[in-house]
Amino acid sequence: MHLVTNNIDFLVLDDCWFSAPAERTPRFKYTFLKISRALHQSLRDTLAPLLFSDLRRLSDIGDGYPLLYYHASRPYHSKTEFYYDVLDPAKMDKFFRLATPPFREVVANVWTELKAAGLDDIAQLYRPVSVDRIVATVRTQERFRRRLNQMLVSEAHLFSVLTRLGGSDHCPPKARARKSAEFIQDWNRILRRFYAGRDFTAAGPALLRAATIALETAQRRCQDFDEGLSGDFFEEAA
Repeated sequence: MHLVTNNIDFLVLDDCWFSAPAERTPRFKYTFLKISRALHQSLRDTLAPLLFSDLRRLSDIGDGYPLLYYHASRPYHSKTEFYYDVLDPAKMDKFFRLATPPFREVVANVWTELKAAGLDDIAQLYRPVSVDRIVATVRTQERFRRRLNQMLVSEAHLFSVLTRLGGSDHCPPKARARKSAEFIQDWNRILRRFYAGRDFTAAGPALLRAATIALETAQRRCQDFDEGLSGDFFEEAA
């Protein structure tokens, strides 16, 4: 894990979103499964480095433990569903089972960076030998678990505002402009509340770019299928 920040950019909605498939259409699931995984991976790759660009912020384990655990986790992977349900014990058990091994590596890397920066007191909070205790803290202590759940719920909300853009290809320009303005407002609102009162709107453009690339890739794949250049694209959603 390299704790560096992303460049701040303006949030612009590409026109390709208005030609995204609407819900309950044949290509919705295939397309938005790709988008979901790309968006949620980008969240994991972006937010922790953004918040902890100043390593001293890791002194607050209320911020550090849940966000680093989220950083280490994998996006939800399913043929039919798009995100984690924090109220489903079986799915959350799977979430913790898959996230804990990479979290060990994340903690080891953070500990090394803190030691190299001369922040020995903070490094003691992230000793690799303490990983099991940290995981138990995130999983069972209310304050830490609530913050982790908040991120999983917020990533689902970000995904949902993208799905509302689908099926808008026949909308007149004024309707598209209204949809675009509403989207940007909702996107930024979610990012302002994504995690423990931290404002992550600076990450918004990079997150949207990741989702847009996934959409464009899915659209090209569907076009290739229409032109007989590829096999059954639905199989790729698995």
